[in-house]
Amino acid sequence: MPLALIALAVFIAVIVIWNVVIKRNMAEAMLLGFIVTLLFAGANAPQFAADAFVEASENEVLYAAVAFVFMTYFVERTGVMNKLITILSSLLGRLPGGPAYVDTVASAAMGALAGGSNTGNAAASGSITGPWMVRTGWKRERAATVIAGNAGLGAALPPSASMIIMIGFAGTLVTTSQVYLALLVAGSYQVLLRIGLTAWFVHRDGIRPETGADHVPLRTSLRLGWTSVLVFLGAIIPILITVGPLADFLSSIATIGESLGNISLIMWIPILIIAISAIVARKELPKSARQWWEFLAGSVPRFYTIGAILFFAIMASEVLA
Repeated sequence: MPLALIALAVFIAVIVIWNVVIKRNMAEAMLLGFIVTLLFAGANAPQFAADAFVEASENEVLYAAVAFVFMTYFVERTGVMNKLITILSSLLGRLPGGPAYVDTVASAAMGALAGGSNTGNAAASGSITGPWMVRTGWKRERAATVIAGNAGLGAALPPSASMIIMIGFAGTLVTTSQVYLALLVAGSYQVLLRIGLTAWFVHRDGIRPETGADHVPLRTSLRLGWTSVLVFLGAIIPILITVGPLADFLSSIATIGESLGNISLIMWIPILIIAISAIVARKELPKSARQWWEFLAGSVPRFYTIGAILFFAIMASEVLA
């Protein structure tokens, strides 16, 4: 058996044992996996480690992942996501089982907008829709089932960690736009499945429409938060100018055609969404240097896991290669 395959098998085994059996976090598992993989390099280990460090430090995927993590934090902290959920609540809340539909669509929106965090989905949308579902006749167990299932939409729709990882190992075979669209189509099927499953739960459990006076009219929620919908332009604009008829037209223009090939979706989507969110929620942004320091410091713990996982995964892949 080739040495590279043995090293790969050991790498996977170390990750599984450390994360699943010993129940330590994935970042530590990736670090140990990289170290064990490095041992197979023998006397060349120091040189391999140095080359892998340089490659990982220059890899676009790593910085894109960090940008998506900060984008998720920024959208949540500035209240943009809460305004979107309020609009969805006004739009769907009066339907039989409305809170569950709101949770489904909100989780899909968060997956497509806020970087794809399953736990973030469950915490952000579930904290609102969970009590609402129970109040409108859902059993607690059923409400928890719906929220937990919908949370998976965070990873199903791009941008997500799976998208970043796929671009990392398949980047030479497909373009970023192709990966994005493929995951978007596949994720859309899952959204439709979740909506259908929710409809079946509503029918089976005999859930009735909400009749409470606390329902916010759609006109009111749009008046207060319509600008939050603009953040989707941060994803729509880069996609339109890199994929499809508009992209083909722009590519035919000699002065800008070549430049379009340099547009990176995984970098520009989080940058534009952060910029648009900052404009939309400018009144919610910190006002002083101290407030900005606290605002930015709150995002640091989120970088630890995804940053370490990708950094050591890229280093290990370089050693294996």
